Amino acid sequence: MSGHSGSRSASRTGAQATTRATAGASRQGSVFFIVGVIILLIALLNITLVLRSYAQNVGQLNAVKNQEAQLIQQKADLENDIQRWSDDAYVTAQARQRLGFIYPGERSVLVKNAPKDAQSDAARKTTVDTKPKLPWYTELLYSIENTDQAEKIGSEDVQSEQAAHAQTGQGMSSQNANSQNANSQTSQN
Repeated sequence: MSGHSGSRSASRTGAQATTRATAGASRQGSVFFIVGVIILLIALLNITLVLRSYAQNVGQLNAVKNQEAQLIQQKADLENDIQRWSDDAYVTAQARQRLGFIYPGERSVLVKNAPKDAQSDAARKTTVDTKPKLPWYTELLYSIENTDQAEKIGSEDVQSEQAAHAQTGQGMSSQNANSQNANSQTSQN
């Protein structure tokens, strides 16, 4: 039995060594698996950050392209304005329309409260304003003076309205007092 027991101990030692080797291999396998998962997660995180950066850059590129298109349109509009304003006929028309300039010997026509359908030239020429058109700076001073006078008149009107309201309020209070006195006299009788 001693030979047999020796082989048993040898087989136990071999089995234990095989178990240890298997356990060591499974530990190494699980470590490799965990390291592989961590590397995979880092790679996914890196790809996600790259895609996010790409999406932001595409958004910025589209915004810049839109801004470029707006600037090109604005440039075209400004070049068109420059061409129009270099034309003497356009400048004359704008001076007449915006500033009310007239040539010497012409009469200025001003249509007040014109109906919306009477926008034709014929309708404008039928109504004549006999008041001569003043230069713009004279009209500006005249309007400032009128505004100041209107403010003075307006403040006087406000004061007179306040006085009228105060008197009406006092009249109302005296009427209320008289009606209360009459009510008390009737209740006493």
